[in-house]
Amino acid sequence: MQRLREVADGAYRGFLGIRLGWRRHLADCISLATGMRSGLALEKRLQRDTQRGPWEHCS
Repeated sequence: MQRLREVADGAYRGFLGIRLGWRRHLADCISLATGMRSGLALEKRLQRDTQRGPWEHCS
C-alpha cells in the first residue's frame, strides 16, 4: 500500500512538473511571438522613415 502511494505521488508530481513546464514553454512562445511582432513593427517603421527621408522630420 505504501509503495502504491509513493508511485501515485511520483506520478502526480511528474504530471505537475509537465504542466508547469508546458505553461513556461507557452509563456516563452508568447513572448517570442510578441517580440517578433514588435520587431516587425519596428522594421516597418524604419522602412517608412527611410522612404520619407530624413529631411521630412524637420517640417
